[in-house]
Amino acid sequence: MFMVLSDSVLFLYLVLPCIFLSLCWLTEATDHAGSATICILLFLGLLQMFSDIHPFTYIINEPIRSALIAGVYVVCGVVYVWFKWMSYVNTAVRKINANRNDYGSTRDPESTARYLGYKSIPLKVSDYKSKIMGWMIYWPASAAWTILNDPIRRLFEAIYNKIAKSLQDISDKAFSDITKTK
Repeated sequence: MFMVLSDSVLFLYLVLPCIFLSLCWLTEATDHAGSATICILLFLGLLQMFSDIHPFTYIINEPIRSALIAGVYVVCGVVYVWFKWMSYVNTAVRKINANRNDYGSTRDPESTARYLGYKSIPLKVSDYKSKIMGWMIYWPASAAWTILNDPIRRLFEAIYNKIAKSLQDISDKAFSDITKTK
């Protein structure tokens, strides 16, 4: 069965993207670095066994080049984490301010942050060590998720903000008879 998968385009277009999307989810939506590592090893193992790409063979046959590639990978992860942390902090500020605006600006920012799942204001890097390490180690998956997810979420939030008043007007009009009797 696996040979049928490896000989077909199905493997490249179905199995590998599913593993990559799982890795994206594990690195961004959870703090399960161990699960992400298992996912990477599974991904590399499937490539080794069922495709023309043999990562483990390459590492054994080209140790110096593999070490250089690993070094570049680490540098890219360190550079990426600066941008990701900036994005994460700015998103936190936006969410905290939006929540405070929804419930009144007199609400304590610290309690709002905790309610939203943040540990402190300002965010302390030491509180997010495992998340930051995950971003550095799995930066390609994190970057893909960030590039795809953040702009799409912001687009729909902007659209929602534009249409929210007219949607509320529809609801107010539909319930006008009921609310008049109060």
